[in-house]
Amino acid sequence: MGIQSTIVFAILIGLSASIAQERKTLTEAEAIHLAEQFVVENGYTDLPPTQDKSKFSYESIDSDDPDVALKARYNTLERNAYGVRRHDAGRHGWTVVFRYNHADEEYRRIIPDYQKAVETTGRAVTMEADGSGIRMQHQDFLLSGIKPIKMGSWLGIRVWMTGIGILLLVAGTVLILMRVLNGPKQQAPRDDCRPMVSQR
Repeated sequence: MGIQSTIVFAILIGLSASIAQERKTLTEAEAIHLAEQFVVENGYTDLPPTQDKSKFSYESIDSDDPDVALKARYNTLERNAYGVRRHDAGRHGWTVVFRYNHADEEYRRIIPDYQKAVETTGRAVTMEADGSGIRMQHQDFLLSGIKPIKMGSWLGIRVWMTGIGILLLVAGTVLILMRVLNGPKQQAPRDDCRPMVSQR
């Protein structure tokens, strides 16, 4: 039984490594989720940013003081991504674009023709194919140059179905292996031991 368990364990490790290798490149849904998490943690939305200042991502124009930088960027972007684009073959990675927050009164006061600006431009979060090197690009991004995200709900469903599929694959493989290694169960012969009935 020890050998059988070792074999099953080794196969499971192999399956996990194979799945991890295949999932190294982020899917579109994963890239969007990572970018949305990034803008929240770095204070671009109305949600609380990360409290760990060592994880704070600076732009080239930011103050060295993270509190000053957070105050300047607070609530400037919408929480949900507007569009996403996969980089060309020569530049592996993702670009996820966010629209400016229409309700930002500070930007509305200092930017000329703010309403037109927020309808045509946004900010872009870029990253490598595996999600590393994530950063906010300083220059505005034309919304016309990005593929809009049609629905947010299908992204969660897609991730959920992928996770369920992986779990079912692993569980099914384990069951098949256990059945093959254990072989058909044989019932031990039973003695015909019926209780003695007293004769009167």
